[in-house]
Order: sequence, then structure tokens, then C-alpha cells
Amino acid sequence: MAKEIAKTVLNTLTKQDFVNVICGHASNWDEVGKWYQYDTEVLSCQKDRLVPASTSHRKDLTEKINNLQAGGTSELKAAFKKAFELLKGRAKTGCQSIIIFVTDGEDNDGDPVRCGQGYYTRSGYVPGQLCKYDWAKVWNEVEAINKYMNPRLVDDPIFIQISDLEQRDGEPKEFSKVQEAMMDGKTGSYRIENAIRSIPKEVRKHSYPLYQIFQPLLRPSTELVDDPIFIQISDLEQRDGEPKEFSKVQEAMMDGKTGSYRIENAIRSIPKGDFQDGVVLVTSPSTYFYTSIKDSVYAFAFNLADSDVDFRRPLRPKNQSDGQILYYSYLEAYNLSSVRKELGGLYDKLDVKYNLPAYPNIYISLDRPSVMLAPKTYCHPNDYLFHYNISTIAVEAHRIINGITNSTGCPNSMFNAAVRPDVMVTSKMESIWLKRNHETLKDVRWTYVGTRSGVFIALPGHRTRRNYDPTRRPWYQRTLVNPAKTAVSNAYMDDSGIGKVITISQAVFQGIPTEKPNCSGVHNLRGGCRCVSHRQCLSGKCRSYSANRTLCAGDRVEAVTALDVLYRDFHRRVYELMTAPDGERSCGANYTCPDGIHTCQTKCYLVDNLANLVTDPSFLTVSTTDEREYKRVSLGRKEGDVMKRLIQRGIFQQNLRIDFQGVCSVSPYAPKVTLEGLLKTPEQEDDYYKNKGPIPPFRNEYGCIQDVVGYSADDSALVICKGSHANRKLAPTLLNDRC
Repeated sequence: MAKEIAKTVLNTLTKQDFVNVICGHASNWDEVGKWYQYDTEVLSCQKDRLVPASTSHRKDLTEKINNLQAGGTSELKAAFKKAFELLKGRAKTGCQSIIIFVTDGEDNDGDPVRCGQGYYTRSGYVPGQLCKYDWAKVWNEVEAINKYMNPRLVDDPIFIQISDLEQRDGEPKEFSKVQEAMMDGKTGSYRIENAIRSIPKEVRKHSYPLYQIFQPLLRPSTELVDDPIFIQISDLEQRDGEPKEFSKVQEAMMDGKTGSYRIENAIRSIPKGDFQDGVVLVTSPSTYFYTSIKDSVYAFAFNLADSDVDFRRPLRPKNQSDGQILYYSYLEAYNLSSVRKELGGLYDKLDVKYNLPAYPNIYISLDRPSVMLAPKTYCHPNDYLFHYNISTIAVEAHRIINGITNSTGCPNSMFNAAVRPDVMVTSKMESIWLKRNHETLKDVRWTYVGTRSGVFIALPGHRTRRNYDPTRRPWYQRTLVNPAKTAVSNAYMDDSGIGKVITISQAVFQGIPTEKPNCSGVHNLRGGCRCVSHRQCLSGKCRSYSANRTLCAGDRVEAVTALDVLYRDFHRRVYELMTAPDGERSCGANYTCPDGIHTCQTKCYLVDNLANLVTDPSFLTVSTTDEREYKRVSLGRKEGDVMKRLIQRGIFQQNLRIDFQGVCSVSPYAPKVTLEGLLKTPEQEDDYYKNKGPIPPFRNEYGCIQDVVGYSADDSALVICKGSHANRKLAPTLLNDRC
């Protein structure tokens, strides 16, 4: 029984946990004075530390447990002492310390096990004394050691009899026979018709914390590696125990209740961009709604802010159509016979080209945008991802985006009701895109807009991978943080495989309401309230309207519009702007170092407000597949001394946070490549996604808790130079008081 319990516990652990197993037994004499040698021992190959509960360590410990043989006398003091030594070691999570002690509960080891050697008298041999234990003394020592533990163990041990787990109010009575047989060491089986296999509510409530599975502070499910780390809900929903009212929500969820609770200063997490960029924490009046999930140990809750209550979907434009034909992003599908039969010869109007120098291995239509519908726009996303064939998708998507089919929304249609209005509103941008005529457009590879509902319109029209969701992309998330500003991304690999790109994006706001909003207060003003600065508005955008009115834009961002520029072109443009008219100290210029002997060179970097490098000369030469060398590279990594001085000057502030679901590697980092040596095109990605099969690939990475060091800029600390040259006047003084 003890061996099975130990193995069961091992199987609940993940790579983020640390564990070891101790077999606590000591030598003994038997009833005739024969000596048996046993030692309390740590079973893992690492005797002096806890080990990560990885697959290999769990397998090793399970094998060691299977090989254990009962014998000797129990040695509680030595076992607990060793357990505390392991828990005090450096190998630990720092979260919770737990000792699980498995015993038969008896206070002796039976007649054959003697703690004394025995002796002879005139009457014959007298066996040594039976091994008995002073339980109170053992627990007193455990309690004394625990006082100095950090973190401490549970103050009061929880004892659970097996009958408490297998019976309710003594039922089923038949289990008593099973228990008696187990206590007698018998082997066999016993059928029970109404067996109970669940943990009592009281035990669950005190033994299991409430963990959070989905939350903005946690990594999206698509990014989770093996053995994800689930964090206690209070660690994410509270800061230093605030708001205290959340404890009532937690208690209600633990009790399996259904209801709601309003908190005036609830914490909300808004992503800054990609997951690694962290989140912005804001407090706002919100209501938690919660309920238990039937026939499971899970509970569900969501946080609805007051600003979300008045949510409005974009309305259909009054002008229903301007005669334009919109095309679904899988352009090649229009040439399939089954699609031609349904939609006619639309493919012939597309002028599809393949493998142009600027768009290698991609089908595109240079003067026609395409419409992609993310999985979440479908009423049944899994059917779309795994079951619908491309002909069906292309035909139904074409009909809905062109208004041929009227979507009544889920669950009776293929698409949700927001798709058609979003397409009608955003497709109006097509005429603006096609009329643009500027010299810099030759550097632009993609122009696009993504909506909150998952609609994605791009020019040139091209295929996008099937599981693409614009709202999950870094450029979309980054824009949400500072919607009043134009956002510039760090370099990253284009999703369609054309190379390293930079994205420039802006927010598209929800329209202001027709009814007059409540405009009390100075900050967090709703859409339609009068304003004088962006900071006053809940949306972060104070806009000018007719009649010289300045009003807060709508409370939420409905879409993000953006364009992509190849990194090499963006880099060239930036460095042209940073060239000094007289050539002195221009980027890349050589000059005599202060020592008068050596030659120095001017290095120029463009950094964002998180101290990540937007441009760096090394980005031009680094391999596209080696993303770590150009994606979210901190200035501190390249220029540590410079970063230190910027922090000292107050230009940047250092921020520390915990990545509860970080990613660590079991072997040294190496660039990620496919068998072809390059990242996949959307077509290759879809084929791989569909055919990768049930066997999981080898993972070099695993989940781990990490301390993350980040930076944020303080715009008020920047000083404008007063140099003589026009472009010098635009440069902020960072390291000294002169340009």
C-alpha cells in the first residue's frame, strides 16, 4: 500500500516540482536474536538534494520504490530529519514545502521485529523489547524543526484514513472487508457494485489550493510546453493581499457555489505586447461571476469590468455595398473545380502570382486584398481546424464576407454574427490602400487590419495559415497598451516567411455612444466625454471632433491597422535620418578615441519604451532562423554599461516580475529550423498542422518559474537637445548634457 501511494504521488508531479523519496527503516533483531541490517536512505541517485520531477527522475524513483522490500524497524526521527535537510537545500521551488508520510499507523513493528538484542537467563533466551514509538515526541521534534523552515510546512498535519476516501457514512459496507484483508496482508480481489472513488469535500478544501489555468498573466495555451505550471489564483488576482474582498470569491469557489461578487478596486491585467513583454496592471470596478463545473473538480470565474457592461458590436454600415468583391485568403482554392462550380470564374479576376522576388514561395494578388477569418470567428473552431475541407471553407467564407449568406450567428450558422459587420467596416480601407502613392511604399510588404472578432484583411492578398489569429499577434497586443500612440514592433520573423520585418501599427477605436455618458471625475473618462489630454480617457485617446470639440474616443479598441516593412529597409531609413549633415559622429563613423591612439566607432541604436532594440547593425547579418539574436533583444544585453547609466539618469526604470510559466531548455540554445532549413510558409504550416500526427515531437524546452528583469521608459526624463542642426534638435540627450 505504501509503495502504491508513493508512486501515485510521484505521478501527480511535474518538471517544475522538486522531490525525493526516503525509506525510513533501521536495523533490528528478531525474536531469536538474529541481526538484520537496514539503513534509512534517500532513494534518488541524488542523495543530498531534491531533484526535478522530470520524466527520468520519476521513472528512476518509481523503479527504486518497486524494488523496496519490507524489513527492519521504522525510523521516524531519522527519516524526518533527512526530509527537512532536503527541503532546506538549494534545489526547491520556493513555493510550498510538503512532506507526505505513509505508514500503517500502528505503534510497533510486530513480534518478529525487536529493538533490543535479547539476552540469556537460566530459563533460556529472552527476546529484546518490541519496537514501539512515542508519537508525541516525534511530532514535537518535527514541530520544533518546522519553526525555522522557509517556507514552513502546514502547522497541523492532516491524517487521512483510507476508509475516509473510499466510504461515505460507512457506505459501501463491503469496503470494510477489503480493508481488513489489506491489514492482514492478504492478496486477492473483491467486487463492490457501488464503489466511491472521490476525495471528501473537507479533505479537498484543506489539502488542495485553488489553481488558475487561464489568466492574462499566464502563457496562452498554444505556447505551453510539457507539464505547465498552475499558479494559485490568489497570487494572480491579488497584490500584497489586496483587494481583500477577493478572498470571499475564492472561498465561494472552493465551496462549489454559484454567484457573483462586486469589487470596487479589482485588478485587471492588460498585455503589453508579446507575452514576454509582461502586462499593465490597472484597477477598476469589476464583478466576478463564478460557478462550479458539474461532475468535475473545476470551478469557472470571469471578471467583468463596468466598462465592459456597455459593450457594443460594430453596426452594419448603412451603405451595404459598393460593388467590390472580397476574396477569402486561400486564393488558390478559387481555382478548384468544386469552388468554381459554386462561385464561378472569380479566380480569373485575381491575377494570382507565385514566387515573386519580394514574396518567395507565396501565392499573392498584388492589387486585391484578402480576408482571413480566425478560428474564433467560427461557431465550431475545432471543426474548422480539423474537419472542414478547404473547398467548404472557401465557399462559405466567400459567401459570408460578401453578404451572399446572412449569418444569424451561433449556433445556427458557421460564423458568429460579428463577422459580416467587421468585414463591411474594415474593407472600406481597400480604396485608401490602393490610392496611396508615396516613395516609401516600395519598402512596405504587407498592409493589413485585424479586428477584435478575428477578421483579418491584408494587401496584397495572400494565404494565411489556418490557425492564424490577428488578436494574438505581438503587433496587435502592443498597440492595445498605448492605443493613443503609433506602435513600432521589434524585429521578428514574418508569419508568411518573407523574412525579418518591423510592424508599424495604430489603433482603431469603437465609435462614441449616441447617448451622453456619465462624465464625472477627471480620469478614466468614458467615450464621448470632454477631455484635454489622452491620460484623462479610459481609451487613452482624446480626439478632435467637429465644432472644435475634443472628446474621449470609444472605450475600447475595435481593430488595429498596420503595415510591415522588411527590417533591412527600415534599418536603412532610420540610419539615413540619423546622419549628421557635417558627417561628424554619424552612425558607423570612425574617429580617434579619447586616448589619441586607437580608433573608435559611433554605435547607434533605436530602442522602444521597454528598452528593447528596434534597430541594431548586427540584426542585418544574423540568420533569420536565429530569432533570439534579433527578437526582443534588450539594450542591456548589448550595452550593459550604457543601460546602467540610463537607469541611473532615470531615463529607464527597472521592473522585476515573475514569469510563472517560463520556458527553460534542457540543452544549449540553438536556432530553430525545419528539415528544409527555413521556417514554413502558410501552406507548409497548414499541411504540418494537419498531418503532424499523435506522436509528440521531441521537446528541448520545459516549463519553469523565472524571475524576469524588464525596463520601462520615463518620457518626462528625456530632454530635447538645443544643437544647431535641425535633426539634432529631435534627438534626446541621454548620456550627457550636450548633443
